[in-house]
Amino acid sequence: MDADDYVAKLNTYIQRHDLKHHYEDAGTEGPDHIKKFAIKAVVNGKAYLEGVGKKKKEAKQKAAKHALQGLLKETESASDSSVGLVHSHDDHVSWLHSYGKKINMQITCHESTKGTTFQCRFLVGKIEYPDATGTTKKEAEEEAAKLAYLKINASVTGDEKPSSTSSQQIEDMRKSISEICGKTHNLKTKDDFVEPNFIGRVLSICQRTNRIPNFIEMERCGPPHDLRFVFKLVIDGQHYPACEGKSIKEAKQKAAQLALSDLCKGLDSEVLLFY
Repeated sequence: MDADDYVAKLNTYIQRHDLKHHYEDAGTEGPDHIKKFAIKAVVNGKAYLEGVGKKKKEAKQKAAKHALQGLLKETESASDSSVGLVHSHDDHVSWLHSYGKKINMQITCHESTKGTTFQCRFLVGKIEYPDATGTTKKEAEEEAAKLAYLKINASVTGDEKPSSTSSQQIEDMRKSISEICGKTHNLKTKDDFVEPNFIGRVLSICQRTNRIPNFIEMERCGPPHDLRFVFKLVIDGQHYPACEGKSIKEAKQKAAQLALSDLCKGLDSEVLLFY
């Protein structure tokens, strides 16, 4: 790949983070003999700084460069700080989309109508939040986004139902889970036993606690006959170590296994007892 091929670099980033993007013409300037073209890249609905060039190809490369720099800066900021859960206005829809960008998860809105009433609900990745209704489409979207905001805020800040299980019992269960994960860390898949489904456990825990998991492919390396896959797991902005496997499933299993022990530290007693 050309070191300056930012279009290709942006495509790679988009694929790894499961995002959507497109390019838009932003007009031209100057007389025909010295005309300049302007193009902007739009990623998950957000437009980045325009790229300007004497040819459309040059403008597109610059637009891709600006978008990639912006995305990398946003990712770095999200990694260095916790996800912002407090906003200074009532635009919950904008907050929800901003939240999705920070944790690299797609925000999906499902809308329907019942007579003169509008209904809406949001999904963050695969996690579905409650329905809301309104007399207008905008009102329904805002109410649905508000419900998602409140649910996410309660989950991350720990406003969960109190438990009757003693703190010692919880600590013992966490220790046990941690020891099991430590002992199985270097185990390889064998044909004579069923490998624990770490992916399923992580997804189930995240579903129960309204956390948002995202497996990100970091790279593929090695010759075609011995291809290796590298994945890492990101949960609510928390990045866990990348793991290598001979298949996508194996790499994801290892990434999930590494994250499981730390993930269990944030569980309430009811979920710990379930596992």
